[in-house]
Amino acid sequence: RHVGLTESVAMIADAMGWKLETITDVIGPKIATKTTSSQFLTVKKGQVAGIVQTGTGYDKDGQARITLHMEAYLGAPKSYDATIVKGVPDLTMRIDGGVHGDIATAAITVNSIPKVLTAPAGLQTMRSMVIPSYFGGKSKR
Repeated sequence: RHVGLTESVAMIADAMGWKLETITDVIGPKIATKTTSSQFLTVKKGQVAGIVQTGTGYDKDGQARITLHMEAYLGAPKSYDATIVKGVPDLTMRIDGGVHGDIATAAITVNSIPKVLTAPAGLQTMRSMVIPSYFGGKSKR
């Protein structure tokens, strides 16, 4: 399961200035349709191969405003991360291979250090902080 999926829905809504009435977090098993193996284990047809999780934020009219969907299972045909934004124009972005969660967490933590050191005292969130960015050292210019 993705810990923080519903918190991500809430943070996106806050960034958009949207008021959500309800946020749901639905998690279920991904059942293997055939026997699949990795170097670590074998999952037989009919067994649980992983999870499917969807976090959805609903407005006061019951309309889904934000949906975050994740599937993580052994035997997935092709790993990717995708973002679809409905607007003018609609945007669809896809990262083949996906963003490795542990590496991304370490990178954002390290790249946030300079921003945290200059942040005002008190509780901060990713919404209140300066956006983290890579800085590889002193410029030679």
